[in-house]
Amino acid sequence: YTLSLSDTFRTAEGMGLAGSRTLTFSALIGDANGNKEVNTLDQLGVRTRFNQPVTAVNARFDLNASGEISTHDQLVIRNRFGHTAPC
Repeated sequence: YTLSLSDTFRTAEGMGLAGSRTLTFSALIGDANGNKEVNTLDQLGVRTRFNQPVTAVNARFDLNASGEISTHDQLVIRNRFGHTAPC
């Protein structure tokens, strides 16, 4: 995805950007570590955080947004294993 923000974009405090910005990003279900692949690293990340309370730090490993890091998150990875995001 590509997101373009013009210099007319304002923050909640009313501050504008110093020029236009373009951001490119991807979204891939099961890619817990953000490397654009669903692979063993994602499995390890979920396994390492298994049964931890979800916080701002580890929320990306709660793949099904259930509020807990569990076997359901492991199943998301299992079902999407090998998928990649377009560059």
